[in-house]
Amino acid sequence: MKNNSFSRLPNELICCIVKCASQNAFRSKRDLLNLCLLNWQMYPFAQLELYRKIEIHNMKAYDLLTRSFIENPNLRNCVREAHISVAGGRFDRWAQNVSSWTNEQLNMTNLCNTDRSLVILCKTLCSIGSPKENSRSVLALLLVFLDRAEEVRLEVNSYCRPSTRVVIAYLDLLSSSLPSSSSLPLLSPSSPSSPSSLAVAPRRALFPSLKSFALTGYSLPTYAETVFGKPISVLTPLLSATNLTDLRLIGDTPMWDALGDPDIPNVQLPLKTLTLDSSSADGTGLCHLLRRCPNLRRLKASIKSPRRNGRSDINAVLPESCPQLKELSLNTQGYNRFFGNTWVLNSSSTQHLTCLPRMHNLKELRITLDCFFDTPANIELLGSSFPDLLAPRLEKIFIDATWSLLGVHGRITASHPQVMAYKKGIEKMITALCTASKNQLPCLKVIALGAKYGKPRQWTKDARKLLAGTNVKLKLVTGNHTGQLWHQTWKQMLEV
Repeated sequence: MKNNSFSRLPNELICCIVKCASQNAFRSKRDLLNLCLLNWQMYPFAQLELYRKIEIHNMKAYDLLTRSFIENPNLRNCVREAHISVAGGRFDRWAQNVSSWTNEQLNMTNLCNTDRSLVILCKTLCSIGSPKENSRSVLALLLVFLDRAEEVRLEVNSYCRPSTRVVIAYLDLLSSSLPSSSSLPLLSPSSPSSPSSLAVAPRRALFPSLKSFALTGYSLPTYAETVFGKPISVLTPLLSATNLTDLRLIGDTPMWDALGDPDIPNVQLPLKTLTLDSSSADGTGLCHLLRRCPNLRRLKASIKSPRRNGRSDINAVLPESCPQLKELSLNTQGYNRFFGNTWVLNSSSTQHLTCLPRMHNLKELRITLDCFFDTPANIELLGSSFPDLLAPRLEKIFIDATWSLLGVHGRITASHPQVMAYKKGIEKMITALCTASKNQLPCLKVIALGAKYGKPRQWTKDARKLLAGTNVKLKLVTGNHTGQLWHQTWKQMLEV
């Protein structure tokens, strides 16, 4: 195409061409770079798409990107998604390169005075610190530059994560002109394990435009660091973005315990979706975060070997602090101690989930059966009353009963006495759910259940007779197929 013909194209069509090139999963970055060099009319559109989503997988990448943001600050306005994953054995080698920042001649003519001060501070820190600390300072500077990012995923290990003291110092420089009401109260735990004091500072959010955030367990310190002579946690500037509605925590993240400080008033988070993936948090730790999420709509928690940290009050916190919750997914993988120090002993114990009947907005539930019953004997004894433990307006339910035999000792076979009790209890539960769908649970439309042992074909046949005349859809599986249902949509679950 000739240049004179191309120049007549409307901007809307040029924008569509660039977006089509950016959708090529294998060559999108290379194609966009070529489009930047192709034509002056194409350049601004291609540059916008080129920097819209940045992925950093090594130190050299974030070193070069930080330099680009310094010399061309307008590029920061293009970034909407950032995935930073820096870890591995080459960290020390690349860390040596950051030491050159001290004598590097960076073009700062396009920076505002505040940003220029940030760069000067970073270069000063690089002149007095170790290569490891220098690289953490540069990474902190890059994070501060991502002020237009709406979706951030931070995945770094404890060795190369950004320095808290540097992040706080940067944010204080940026926030010098902000009113004190523009930020949340600052968490200031006096020790790594016991938050006790509160300091209010006009500190800008780390990612002011953030809407969705994913964080690995050790990407940020789990304890307070001393900044300007005071112990400071980076937690508040991290979560104080007013548009943050989606938070995903991957792995163990004990730093959320700082939210349990009773001296911190009115720290409410705008979260609507909270996901804990492969977490070792117990019910008590989770409650610290739930108390700050009054608008929560979706809670998804996958727990692995929870810490024993006192009795959980999740049965009080969920209905009171998260009354608008619509979707709950709780996979404790057989660890009843998620609810407290001890295993569930009997049906009247508070160390299991009892609050669902008070959650009138709950529509979808995915849960392991051990959240309600701890032994096969209890399943058989109380299976018929299972609908009494559910939300009254529940529409869809998936029950994973494969973990309920975890506490059975000895060789487990289909003829084991506890397995026989387990199968009888599951059968009672299915019958009770089908019956309750006509009166007690009138909104129920989907019933899915996975068991370790059982007769899914016979159970399905009997259940369909009970469901005659209703629109309730049924899915019963056994064995390894159950684990796959956790990751499927309700439609996919029923189609398999």
